[in-house]
Amino acid sequence: MSNFTYASYTSYREDPFFGGFMRFQYNGAGGTITDPTNGSALRPEMRNDDTFQVTESFTLYPDPDDPSIEVALTYVGTIEVNGELMPVFESIFFGDLYLFSQTAAPLPQALDVTTINEGEEFSFAMCFAEGTRIATPSGEMAVETLAPGDMVLTADGRAVPVLWVGIQTLRRGFAHEDRSPIKIAAGALGGGLPLRDLVVTADHGMILDGVIVTAGALVNGDTIRPVAREALPPRYRVWHIETEAHEVLLAEGAPTESFVCYTGRAGYDNFDGYMALFGVERMIPEMRLPRIAAARMLPPALRARLSGCVAQMENRAA
Repeated sequence: MSNFTYASYTSYREDPFFGGFMRFQYNGAGGTITDPTNGSALRPEMRNDDTFQVTESFTLYPDPDDPSIEVALTYVGTIEVNGELMPVFESIFFGDLYLFSQTAAPLPQALDVTTINEGEEFSFAMCFAEGTRIATPSGEMAVETLAPGDMVLTADGRAVPVLWVGIQTLRRGFAHEDRSPIKIAAGALGGGLPLRDLVVTADHGMILDGVIVTAGALVNGDTIRPVAREALPPRYRVWHIETEAHEVLLAEGAPTESFVCYTGRAGYDNFDGYMALFGVERMIPEMRLPRIAAARMLPPALRARLSGCVAQMENRAA
């Protein structure tokens, strides 16, 4: 399992008198489930990839001011609540159920456990879709054509070498609309960007107004929306570019992040090739910008600017 950012979580406890699971605790502080290489309390037998699987577990620290309070959880499956697909974990000692939301949307008072998709994996890859054009000193190149040693351009005009290009095969069966790749229409981010339609995974970060915003948090149902499940092939590939540091690259002209240790590499198809090159997984500190993973956390000025882009595009289309 790799890193997973959530905006809130809600726990449910079984009612001993009336039965059923009732809401027990809500925590809207948000946080990140991190992998062992980042120093968290995950069990060592867990896979460091971009997918939750049954039997994977971790320790949740619900009170950031008191690290002595901890809850041991194990992954159960997925559930759809109010249109959002969420991973479900069970408390190892008390049997409470924990739902982790990336939007902090209100959750019901009672949980219908019959709607839990037990055993279903939950994928949260962070990559570019095939054909995405990346800026290089010699012009734009499709991400799948890049190789270690090629040079790419950063948003501030520097040329930096590619150290590795991660390739991951995803399955449509796990691409619920809430976790589908996100299509950002040309011009949807303002300033004519992206130059062409851009497709990235939901957790991939775009750099906007001095913050990193995951693509899923930008969805507006109009110019930025999930790729329809029926439009995805049964299996499809995504790519990520690793450079020496966590950089701001240009994808279809739009500022976006390079690979960072926010996710691990073991879930990539060519992980063995990476280990052959480097021997161990490199640690890459995240750039010093706030990361936003929920629409409700968008700064008001950015929200207003993006809404203005929608209006402008609608006017041009009229």
